[in-house]
Amino acid sequence: MKIMYEFSVLKEVERKVVEETEGGTLSKKVKEMVDIPVGIRHPSRREMDEIDMRYSMEFSKCVANGVLTKSMLAKAYSNMGGLLSEGEKEKYSTLYERFTKSQFELQALNLKDTKSYTTAEKDEHDKKLEEASQVFWNVYAELNKFENEQSQIFDQTAEIIARNRTLLWFVCYMVMIKDVNTDGEINKDWLPFFKGDNFDARLDFYDDLVENNDEFLSKVAERASLIAGFWYTGRATTQEEFDYIHESLQKMEAIEPPEDGDQDIDLDNEGVKLETEEDGEGS
Repeated sequence: MKIMYEFSVLKEVERKVVEETEGGTLSKKVKEMVDIPVGIRHPSRREMDEIDMRYSMEFSKCVANGVLTKSMLAKAYSNMGGLLSEGEKEKYSTLYERFTKSQFELQALNLKDTKSYTTAEKDEHDKKLEEASQVFWNVYAELNKFENEQSQIFDQTAEIIARNRTLLWFVCYMVMIKDVNTDGEINKDWLPFFKGDNFDARLDFYDDLVENNDEFLSKVAERASLIAGFWYTGRATTQEEFDYIHESLQKMEAIEPPEDGDQDIDLDNEGVKLETEEDGEGS
């Protein structure tokens, strides 16, 4: 068994603690937060075949039940003039160009080594970083909103449903764990996180944990689902690649979005400009 990615998730556990007292040895259990190792194992050759077969099976099932494929849906919209109007196409093109530019500028500022900066230079850098962050988040919000509105049309196509069901199978079978034993000590061997002899049984186990509002499960499932998606699309296959993606996402999440959600982007301007009420009054 090969673990291609390993991470840890905090879990509240009961541990057995032995204390020496004047009256003798005292054994008691205490609750504490422990980092539990979680691993995503690499599918075997047979499991790779199972993943391909699973997708084909789910796809065929969707088509048999009348679910449209992407090409069928795209053709239907094409006959009606296409998904996007000329104005929407122009807006998307401009948004994407602004997004790429603002992302590059923000990353360049984040990567700058400011150790040798004077106080004045550091203040100037921080000011530019804050402005770049505001610009990036405004452009990102607009682009994300636009893409979500378009992608939702394809969310229920046969391909997407089949892929999601396949990724669910991957998570149910590939997630391993070194949980704690009855004494609260972490086990040395990897064991399947989801219990069950077949896919349906593991789904039932998953559903039971969800119904119990298990915070630990939620964190494991969220991270594992993200990893499954990156692996399935070929964007990462090693510990280093998954770590890089996770760290990049954390850096993006650490950037504070602007508090004013009503700011709009001036797409006609040469650069990206945050329009506020003061801008409007001054024009």
